[in-house]
Amino acid sequence: HLLAAVGDAPGGSLTIGELAAALGITPASVTVAVGKLMRKEYLIKSKSPTDGRSVVISLTRSGAKICRLHRYFHRKMVRSVTCGVSEAEKTALLSGVEKLDAFFSQKASELMLEE
Repeated sequence: HLLAAVGDAPGGSLTIGELAAALGITPASVTVAVGKLMRKEYLIKSKSPTDGRSVVISLTRSGAKICRLHRYFHRKMVRSVTCGVSEAEKTALLSGVEKLDAFFSQKASELMLEE
């Protein structure tokens, strides 16, 4: 999801702070994740063209490919789950997913408070 956030950003790059805000996690967590993704050659860091004090994170060619594959996977998953499903079932599924999302958001907030 970090790769997707960078790929979806206007201009295709974000600072650590912007990325943390977009994902709702701490800048320290983003820094660790970015380091791991840089070692896998999915992300690169470079000086901001507008502010020399800032560092921006961008996708590499491999990172962009992974991002496209991730989007494709999500589209296929949604089509598969909703194929042949009635409107009532779609409504129930959406309600369940929203409750699941609320649960994960709550747990993520609790974990960030512990850090």
